[in-house]
Amino acid sequence: MNTPALAPLPTAPAARSGAPDHLLELPPVAQAAHPVRALDCEPDGWTELRVLRGRVWLTREGWPQDVFLDAGQHWRVEGAARLHLSAEGESGAQLGVRLRRW
Repeated sequence: MNTPALAPLPTAPAARSGAPDHLLELPPVAQAAHPVRALDCEPDGWTELRVLRGRVWLTREGWPQDVFLDAGQHWRVEGAARLHLSAEGESGAQLGVRLRRW
């Protein structure tokens, strides 16, 4: 899949109160030049995505299933992975991302 990658996200120190390290805005599919974005997860830690607004489709390269998350839901991956993300619906989506090293 030829998906534009998001800029690498730096790993943050342990967050207080579970706050996200980074916020990602995913525009509505109809308004995006590249509606699907890639996020590379580091091999020596974990990445957690929490949907703050909207609905998100994601898939992990090499895995057969897709995942749909609504506002308030989260998904976590441990180790190296390439995720493909897109907003579902007409309003776009916002994700909170937490990255940690082991």
